[in-house]
Amino acid sequence: MKTRNYTIILLVLSLYSLFILTERFLSKSLLISGSISIIITAGIYFISKNYLLHLQRVKTIHFFGIIIFYTAITTPLIHEMDQLNDYEKRIPAPFPKFEASNIWAFPKGLKAYFNDAFAFRNTLIKSHIKVQTEIFDVSPNPQSVSISKDNWLFFVPKNYIEQCSKPLTEDELDKIVDNLKFKKKFLNDRGIKFYLTIPPIKAHFYKEKLPHRLQLSFKHSKLDQLTKHLKKYPEINFIDLDTVLKQHKKIMKIYYQSDTHWNKLAAFYAYQAIMKRIINDFPQLSYLKLDDMIVKEIEMQGGDLNDILGDPTLFPKSGYSVLRRGGEKAVKVKPNDFLSKIPRLSQELIINENKNVNNKLKLCVFRDSFTEYLYPHFSENFARSSYPWRRDISAKYIIHEQPDIVIHELLERFIFKMVDLPLDFKVYQNIMVTDKVK
Repeated sequence: MKTRNYTIILLVLSLYSLFILTERFLSKSLLISGSISIIITAGIYFISKNYLLHLQRVKTIHFFGIIIFYTAITTPLIHEMDQLNDYEKRIPAPFPKFEASNIWAFPKGLKAYFNDAFAFRNTLIKSHIKVQTEIFDVSPNPQSVSISKDNWLFFVPKNYIEQCSKPLTEDELDKIVDNLKFKKKFLNDRGIKFYLTIPPIKAHFYKEKLPHRLQLSFKHSKLDQLTKHLKKYPEINFIDLDTVLKQHKKIMKIYYQSDTHWNKLAAFYAYQAIMKRIINDFPQLSYLKLDDMIVKEIEMQGGDLNDILGDPTLFPKSGYSVLRRGGEKAVKVKPNDFLSKIPRLSQELIINENKNVNNKLKLCVFRDSFTEYLYPHFSENFARSSYPWRRDISAKYIIHEQPDIVIHELLERFIFKMVDLPLDFKVYQNIMVTDKVK
């Protein structure tokens, strides 16, 4: 190909690319965008003119290579930019503002924006995920999610494995027991019954489904260790859900394949176990039986582990629908001003009231995401039930709410947080020490 023709084609492509860039990022005016593009293209020509004159004939194959490369880098600009998918659970980088005081921030901001918004981004990501999982049979994000041979997904970040599997020291076990006794005394002094329950993580419950190397990583279970230790202290009222759920393991799935959480039927059996223990102290209560429920096996999409891999439709999320016959009787109520202003509780606080029960008992469950499937059932048994999202119990909340029963539900991965008292209990502890000194 002659150098002259080659130069003309490159300048036309350059003009076209610059026009697209200026029209998309600088000005929607065709006149302004066109003018800027022509000026920059002319500048490029005069700067490179001497170099181009020294070129001999250009090989056609080289020219086609340039065209392919050009097409690849400009197509995302020609097409409408993608919107960030909801399952990424983050805000996409905005288009940066140009500030003369910090001109170097603009290129970095533009790069972040383009990485999040370039056209066909979602299609390319999904294609990559499909190739990895369906052709090569590997996880596209192996540092976070492991895929078993039968397509069970497991959450496996290094810090998560340590949280769940690093053995507790004897000193840590003693501190946990001391803290539990202290919180129990705080509650008992106010006529409140306390119960503790800890759902197992999926990787420990279905350890046999993990790849061999991960079975070794999850060899030790903090929950097993703590459960064995708490058997020495029956007064703490620890409810062992791991043992309860293993009774159903052979006849049903306990956890979703593509999610870290248990399914609704497993949660219902956990609810029954907790209520049976509470009824020992409150015989006026009753609990829902399986005959009271409509249970159906269902297939659905989604799952937090699918989301981490980048495609909510990647693997199935088979589970169960568990609904009360005749509908639920409890209704949600808004928290009062005081409760809504307690830090870290206001956004996730759920309060239900039920006028169809024969008691005036108030329940409070300090919880994490595993109570999402429990609270609709609990709410059918108590006159008032509240569910603050908090990984430890709050003295401030209890003093205001004045429940009759407190349940602390905490997933196995957060056991390490039980070694220290929460801040408001430390304040209460200091007050007790001061009073004793006086």
